[in-house]
Amino acid sequence: MRSLQIEGHPTSINSLHAALVAAATAHIDEVHRAQCTPETQVMFARMDCHGVGEDINQAVRMFAVALAQRRQLVLLPPAPHTARDECKVPASLSLTAAKPWHWLAGQALPMESIFVLSSCHKELLRKQPHIMEAIAESGAGNATSTAVRLGATALAAVSRESTSLWRSHLAVSRHVPRVFQRQGLLWWFQVLTTYLVRINGALANMLQGHPAMQPFVSSQTISYRGTAAVDDAALAGRWQGLGWAVKCSTRYCDGLGPGWAPTARFDAGVHLRMGDSCRSGPTRYAQHVRRCDVNLTHALRRLAEAGVRNGTLFVASDSQDIIEQVDAGLARPFNVSYLRINRARFETASGTEKLELPAIRLNSLLEALMDMMLLARSTLLAGKMMSNFPRAALQMRIQLPARRSHARAYIALDDRPWCTRTSCREPFPSARDQQAAMRRELARNPSIT
Repeated sequence: MRSLQIEGHPTSINSLHAALVAAATAHIDEVHRAQCTPETQVMFARMDCHGVGEDINQAVRMFAVALAQRRQLVLLPPAPHTARDECKVPASLSLTAAKPWHWLAGQALPMESIFVLSSCHKELLRKQPHIMEAIAESGAGNATSTAVRLGATALAAVSRESTSLWRSHLAVSRHVPRVFQRQGLLWWFQVLTTYLVRINGALANMLQGHPAMQPFVSSQTISYRGTAAVDDAALAGRWQGLGWAVKCSTRYCDGLGPGWAPTARFDAGVHLRMGDSCRSGPTRYAQHVRRCDVNLTHALRRLAEAGVRNGTLFVASDSQDIIEQVDAGLARPFNVSYLRINRARFETASGTEKLELPAIRLNSLLEALMDMMLLARSTLLAGKMMSNFPRAALQMRIQLPARRSHARAYIALDDRPWCTRTSCREPFPSARDQQAAMRRELARNPSIT
């Protein structure tokens, strides 16, 4: 009897899944980092200008659309009036074609310290910086007309500008390559996010050297209950680089590797951050739409219902009350970890994007990324799906799609399903309706045999 082997290893569900991840990664890289020629199709997309999680999710949504159209993604800053009037980003921040994300503007951190830029993004900045700057400063929807006005007709002919996709529904049948559709939209977004968002360079050094990160950098802690999901994610991460083998002899032709991540692992992660949207007071929006309550007992009860009652637990929270409850033993018998940071600055209704001092903005970015990355190291993640924060963390690892009804990738503390939008609010489809829509899409796109 012969057994199928991959790279000299006997096959298993995990290894087959990792090979699928490698294939998906190779497909993405083939489009995103192909040689930029005058014929290469380009999609200009504007970064968001809100919290870290929301902005990352917006970039990933745009990335999904660009790949579906086999276009290379070129990131722009938000339109000037959007940054000034809607987001109210401080006027002292200069958003440019080279620094389109407000969280990096004013910092000695390039875009490539967190996002993998397309070949055309880098080529256009190098060869046509004045065109790129003019497009960046134009109003939303004027990228192509601006290029024509400045004589860049060849660029205009192969480019388009995507509108904001913050409420748009991305579908499996439209935005996922057919061969990967049966893995589902969440799986595809996890592959997209782990490809696009790779922390390296100076930003990686800042995170790795941050005092609050030290307990998690060299930690050899293994979860008590077993780490099937996290181990699967780690295996997928190792195999993800195999997708580059079709292009070069090394695992990561781009020279970046998988990006930096902490080594700690947890059985569960709980996101209990109130967030900027919930600090404006007890409005109907806060109570009935965002469901702004922050309740550790409720989160622990939901974990218990999922069969997780002990082990290692990471708590991401902007509430000092929650941390004090943890220190008082409310989460026993879990072995609980959390970032040891000053949470006093969260006691304001003002959005974090409105922070002015560069040092404070940098600290806010680092703390947000640390919480996200540590949540992503948990086997089971619990959080409110209305919030981009836990959804971004959920997408920062690749998990084997759940095939059984009792197997979960996450627990929605607000009972809303994960979605691709900026917020998974009602009256978007229920989980049952979404599953029915998924079955219809898969019926139209049967598996390839």
